[in-house]
Amino acid sequence: MKAPIVDVRPSSFWLCLIVALLAAGIAVVLLEPFQTANGNIAVVTYTRGVLHVTIPYHAVHSGDGKLTVEVLDPEDNVLGHAETQVAIREGYGRWQEDIRLDKALGVDDLVWHRVRYRYVYVDQKPALEGTESISQILRTPVVHILGQQSYLSGGPAAVRVIVTDSKNEAIAGAGTVRIELAVGEQKPRALYTGRLNRRGTTEAQFRFPAGVAGSQQLRYVVDTPIGSTEFTQAVRLEDKVSILLTTEKPIYQPSQTIHVRALALDRANHEAAANRKLTFEVEDPRGNKVFKKATETDKFGIASAEFTLADEVNLGTYHLRALLGEAEAAPPNMAEIALNVERYVLPKFKVAVEFAGNGEKTKRGYRPGDHVKGTVRANYFFGKPVDGAEISVKASSMDVAVFEVGSVQGKTDRDGSYEFDLKLPGYFAGRPLSQGAARVLIEVTVKDSAGHAESRGEPITVSETPLLVTAVPEGGTLIPGLENQVFLLTSYPDGTPARTELTIQAGDNADQRAATDDGGVAVIRIKAGAGTQTLTVEATDREGNRASSSVPLQTRGGQDQILLRTERAVYRAGDAIRMKVFSTLKRGTAYVDIVKEGQTILTRDLDIENGQAELTLAATPELAGTVDFNAYLFGRDARPVGDHRLVFVQPADELRIEATANATVYKPGDEARIRFRVTNAKGQGVSAALGLQVVDEAVFALAEKQPGFAKVF
Repeated sequence: MKAPIVDVRPSSFWLCLIVALLAAGIAVVLLEPFQTANGNIAVVTYTRGVLHVTIPYHAVHSGDGKLTVEVLDPEDNVLGHAETQVAIREGYGRWQEDIRLDKALGVDDLVWHRVRYRYVYVDQKPALEGTESISQILRTPVVHILGQQSYLSGGPAAVRVIVTDSKNEAIAGAGTVRIELAVGEQKPRALYTGRLNRRGTTEAQFRFPAGVAGSQQLRYVVDTPIGSTEFTQAVRLEDKVSILLTTEKPIYQPSQTIHVRALALDRANHEAAANRKLTFEVEDPRGNKVFKKATETDKFGIASAEFTLADEVNLGTYHLRALLGEAEAAPPNMAEIALNVERYVLPKFKVAVEFAGNGEKTKRGYRPGDHVKGTVRANYFFGKPVDGAEISVKASSMDVAVFEVGSVQGKTDRDGSYEFDLKLPGYFAGRPLSQGAARVLIEVTVKDSAGHAESRGEPITVSETPLLVTAVPEGGTLIPGLENQVFLLTSYPDGTPARTELTIQAGDNADQRAATDDGGVAVIRIKAGAGTQTLTVEATDREGNRASSSVPLQTRGGQDQILLRTERAVYRAGDAIRMKVFSTLKRGTAYVDIVKEGQTILTRDLDIENGQAELTLAATPELAGTVDFNAYLFGRDARPVGDHRLVFVQPADELRIEATANATVYKPGDEARIRFRVTNAKGQGVSAALGLQVVDEAVFALAEKQPGFAKVF
């Protein structure tokens, strides 16, 4: 999460005597800094005990003379002065002097002082003189910090540091930034040192030290030609570990043994969290802790345990937890999964439902009044078909409540199959979030000759239109004043992508034609105005199905806008990620931050020319996973305006597992030998930890059955 912008500047002061003076009837004159007719004003900067003074003047006469510049305290004592013999010409000009003070002052004290100047001509012409309040003309550096409040211990980080003067203008000349980490009473650790670029910013990238966690202090030290400043920010370093917790099956019976395994990876570098204390806990449905084991991860970051359930236990949902660290100290890294413990009988056979029978093509969706045809297949787990079994096929949907759409009964043939035909009613209550489509659950129950019954439920989609059309702007909403890409997605009611020809009308834009690809996606470009814009899309597929849809698209508000565009959404490690930034501002600076797993790991700043900027980055192996690219700028009202894109970077070196068994079929009691080989993408063998689970297929069939509307609606 981004922290708010922090402006760091020396403390300013307020003159609170004005009200009292007015109450006493004393006239008050508020003096503005001296300004010449051409707009130049006096300016002072203060660095290392030296006051740098720039005084503009307007001379009526040319001539030689002596310039005297003094620094006065509130009692008119001179704390520093400079005298220079100088010749001036008629017209506008400026004097520059460096005055070393008799004693160094803090900025908080300096602002109470004044600068007095006097230029005396040698030929007795009228002198040029004046006095300026330092508080009115002092320029100081201001630091804007865009960072986070929490970071990963040992992980990469990046902070956006922008330095301007107190009038929010760029500071000319070279400047530097130093970032330090203060850990307790230890000497501060330097994390980053770099120069400010001409935009007054720096790409501060660094890595926090490993093994340091808790509340710490980040210290920013900035040196510029107009002075130095520093700021200390409280941050929290967190030791974050991702834990994958697994068991060999999702359901258990009393007296069975639960085999649990945990894989721990350090989020900072995605390496194994080796030799770390890990505790397994099991909690029954009543909140009783029935198992606890303290163990340690191996060099692969893996730990395991076994827990045998008693013969008489509380049935229901059990919670299994893995806690990394000291269990008594409330470890911050924890994973939890739910297991069902109940008495069950393993299914004897498996039931499958295939829609479209008699050699017909599988339908991609149904319309009200259509016939739903399909085939039910039932086979024992050892391969024999369940012939002569009684079958019941029931269709249900939901309106205000669940209602029955229709049902048929029959028996399986010698192949364990049964073909059914159900007629749908002429009306369904569609769901707005599914573009008016309705869901129907086809539930099949098969009972064999021994009286054992098994069930299976499969949903289908019913829609008034044969094609569904969706429009998604690349930025989530349309951005006014810029050309937007809009993704058009066409699909059949069951979600299958549809390859279609499109005709699009969009407000004041010219009519467009487009064609969706095999993924059902087409891209068009439109110029957006203010307010909601409606796209009217007509779609036709190769089978003659037609649909027309009006899609309202929201528009972002605000005077200044920015749009970030990437070439695609998925990259492989080593690819070049090319981005374009578009803005309603013709010139300026755009900032790009790269965030991974909630951590800013990279920052860049770009020049906007003619409303555009470009950036190319390498998809390094460290970027593997989901990456969030954020682009932003500061508008004319000084408020940030941003846009972002998510991309996925595929790992560079994925592991492959080859398994070879010594037989294809085994009898109960036989010894099975299985050989595993782990290789990388180049086919080279690698040392790895393997997790092996051997479970009766019927257990998973038991877990995936139990049809009901919880799975559908």
